[in-house]
Amino acid sequence: MVAEVCETTAFANEETSFTARMSHTSARWSWALIPLVIVLSYAVALVSGTPAYLSPYSRSGNLPDSAGTLRRYRRAYDRVSITTTRASSNKTSLPRKIVKIGVHDSRLAPPLTELSSQPFLSQNRKKLDCYRIFFFHIEKTGGTTLRRLFTSMEKAERIGVYTQGDLRRGDSSTVSCEGQHGWYSQTCCTFGQLMNELKNDLRGNPKHKKLFVELRASRTIEALRRVMELRSLSPPTCPVFALTLLRNPKRIYPSFYKYFAQKDQERTPEKFGNTFGMWLPQDMQCNIISGRDIGFEKVLLTKTVADAKMRILRAQNQMQTIDLKPFKINGQEFYRGRPVSDCTYERAQGYLNGFDIVGTTSLMDEFLLILSDLTGLEHIVYKPYNVARGRSIDSEVLNLDGLKPRVKGAPPAPDHAAAEKMIDENTKTDSRIFNEYEKRFQERVAALGPEFKQRVSNFKSRVQDRIKKDSRSSELAKKRGKARAAALERIKTEP
Repeated sequence: MVAEVCETTAFANEETSFTARMSHTSARWSWALIPLVIVLSYAVALVSGTPAYLSPYSRSGNLPDSAGTLRRYRRAYDRVSITTTRASSNKTSLPRKIVKIGVHDSRLAPPLTELSSQPFLSQNRKKLDCYRIFFFHIEKTGGTTLRRLFTSMEKAERIGVYTQGDLRRGDSSTVSCEGQHGWYSQTCCTFGQLMNELKNDLRGNPKHKKLFVELRASRTIEALRRVMELRSLSPPTCPVFALTLLRNPKRIYPSFYKYFAQKDQERTPEKFGNTFGMWLPQDMQCNIISGRDIGFEKVLLTKTVADAKMRILRAQNQMQTIDLKPFKINGQEFYRGRPVSDCTYERAQGYLNGFDIVGTTSLMDEFLLILSDLTGLEHIVYKPYNVARGRSIDSEVLNLDGLKPRVKGAPPAPDHAAAEKMIDENTKTDSRIFNEYEKRFQERVAALGPEFKQRVSNFKSRVQDRIKKDSRSSELAKKRGKARAAALERIKTEP
């Protein structure tokens, strides 16, 4: 009887060991098959007519439609295996359990033909081989979305892209701008160097045939003059376009405060205040266009510094440039030290009239279609960035929530009506500028007729489809992450 039990136990151990080895072997083979599946998927895409340069391994996270489809194929066949080992009595490590997470979902891999039709593109649009686009980025107007869009189309459109972080201030540089990229890196070339290279391109074979350059709008004064000079020298076959976007003050102020100013107040309230009303600058967009980053300026001064500054301003006959109402933060008294805005409508208008397109954030789709008609751009279906998931860039409902300060002991946030009144009182020039140029842009869109209106409708549908698709992918990724975490917890708790 004892012999039978020992024989049965030995057989069971041998069977368990064999099963474990087979599971370990199958896991290794499953990992080895993943590259083969990727190569086969890519080969199918090439046979279907997808250009070879649309690689799923582009440097950008926001790929053109065809390449994004390839990447979704790769993810759809991905299988995640979590393997943990346990030392046996003879100190040999064997796989204890293999958990497979991730099931094929057809929504992640739409047919390649689904994205081939683009009814929003005009058949009569210009298809230029050479153009230079200069985009002056006002913070929180949709500029990040535009930057990511052009970065994603870099290979598909064969366009060179220089973001605001790729170009340093100044004129001289020992580094050629060609191929130099880096977010505010000291190794990058300067804006002046790039403009000199573009001028030299006019004399012979150009290095930068198609180009998108993003500049901070606070550099408008120094940069727009150079852009207009380059435009006057460029032939009609290689035009230069200057673009910018404006936004409704009631939308840009809360967005700017929640994205930038709240963080500054949380870090150093003695410099940036502790409430929305204390930070609130006058006519922010007008000042940015005129070269002043007023939204990032320090707000508060100590009494000593305020007195010194007042003496200087009094000597310059600028008596009303500082609000002398004191504030107390943590028991210490401060004075609001930001000078009152000196930007005028006429000054901002002088700069804005030099742009080829002055669009608005709420009409981003029309803005991109007009740009496509001028240049021939095709891959313009975008994904909104820095917005709530599943929402468009400028939602219809005005949202003044989230203005609650992050500083401990700060006064409560203003309610919707109070916040709206505060913004209205401080944006008289901004509102006049926005209303005027929104009206101009709407008239420009209306003049393009019903055909353009239909194209806008088709384009909006495609953008919404992409938003929904990205939202579904995010939800699926979140579910897979939760399943992976739960599996790991089960493995840890099991004996």
